[in-house]
Amino acid sequence: MNTALLAIIFVPIIEIYLFIKIGSQIGAFNTISLIFVTAIIGIIYARYEGINTLKSGLSQLIKNEVPAYELISGAAIALGAFMLIIPGFATDFLGFLLIVPLTRKLIFGKLSKKFNKEKKKQEPFIEGDFEEILKNVDQNLKTKQNINFDEEAQKDFLKGAKIAYETIITDFSDDDNKLIKSKALLSKKIHDQFDDALKERSNKGHFAEITFIGINSADIKDHKKMNDILKVTVDFVAEVITCIKDKDKKIVSGNPEQIKKIYDTWVFSRDIKSKNPNWQLVDILT
Repeated sequence: MNTALLAIIFVPIIEIYLFIKIGSQIGAFNTISLIFVTAIIGIIYARYEGINTLKSGLSQLIKNEVPAYELISGAAIALGAFMLIIPGFATDFLGFLLIVPLTRKLIFGKLSKKFNKEKKKQEPFIEGDFEEILKNVDQNLKTKQNINFDEEAQKDFLKGAKIAYETIITDFSDDDNKLIKSKALLSKKIHDQFDDALKERSNKGHFAEITFIGINSADIKDHKKMNDILKVTVDFVAEVITCIKDKDKKIVSGNPEQIKKIYDTWVFSRDIKSKNPNWQLVDILT
């Protein structure tokens, strides 16, 4: 059954139950007063958080950065304020969850992880779209005598490069300290570098946590062909929430409540005469 339909059916039932239960304990007048008080406090706090989010968004725009998180937060705060206006205890509780920064970020993190898992199920990486996209790019290149990496081919390549970037970042920064999903996408040099770093992290008893928010931009900085090897350099700007914790789950570095903007320049390489359609990450410049 549709989730929205279930909410329409069950939320009023829950609210009626809570009205009866709480009213029998503190009385009808106190119950109604409590609803008004929580609504007023919530709306005032929502206004405060909304102003802070607006200031943060304007600051991002001044820096010529896309305020992605601020836009989502603004929508969540507006929804939270609306839920606080609706009389009820369950809706007030949900409204406060959306307004308070800590719980709002936790909700965003859970939704982002769920979305990424669903996306990976629908778009298998190694055998799926990324491989097919880059394979098509390679076939297009083979049909052109001068190996013209034109605008259309570059757009197709970037679609796969974005998937590759997210997969490698999340594989390196998750909590198992192993390279699994991204192994086939890394050259031996990069794989060994990452593997050494993960072994060092594991030996210290540390592990990473990451929520990949999204890629703000991915631009081809350079592309060149040397013999049969085509190399493409890509500038990435992305947003993540990440931190390192020890065996007692104490934070060693990073902040699990703060979105961090990361800037990377990666070099992908492909043997255009090889039957293997996969590109590999061969160098990290920043």
